[in-house]
Amino acid sequence: MENPKAKEVTRAKKTRVALKRIYPNKLDHRKVNLKEMQTDLHRKEGIVKFNIPDFTLLAAVPPDSLNGRVVIFHFPTHTVLELLEAQSPLLPSISPRYEWERINKYGEIDRFVFIVHRYVSDNLATVFEEAKDWYIHILDSFEESEDAMDELPSTWDKHSDDLPN
Repeated sequence: MENPKAKEVTRAKKTRVALKRIYPNKLDHRKVNLKEMQTDLHRKEGIVKFNIPDFTLLAAVPPDSLNGRVVIFHFPTHTVLELLEAQSPLLPSISPRYEWERINKYGEIDRFVFIVHRYVSDNLATVFEEAKDWYIHILDSFEESEDAMDELPSTWDKHSDDLPN
């Protein structure tokens, strides 16, 4: 089994070698802005950087299932939100919460509420607004994909037979 510390040292050496290739005239690479160097390295070496989106839906993995609940994680602030429909009688007792509305493709008003499970952000209102915009975009995408699927001809549609009777 490989030593994790040795693996980290090897990764650091590879990074230093690549950075020296990009900045050959810099004798002491510690004096250069590391973030700038890494960005240049990614651009010049064709390295793919795997970014994590700001918001993501948490998925249920049995046996600890979410039972169909919509739970959202905001990476930059480590905030965990849950999306509920606004008809629950328990909602007025839950704080902090954020109520919002959306007009769906049928012209109906959908009412939602975000409740907060965990947060460390001082600016929860901004997280709520960003989460709302993000989730509206997801709902719009689902509606568009449903519409696109509706436009495709069904294999079970009745067609005239080309076979002689």
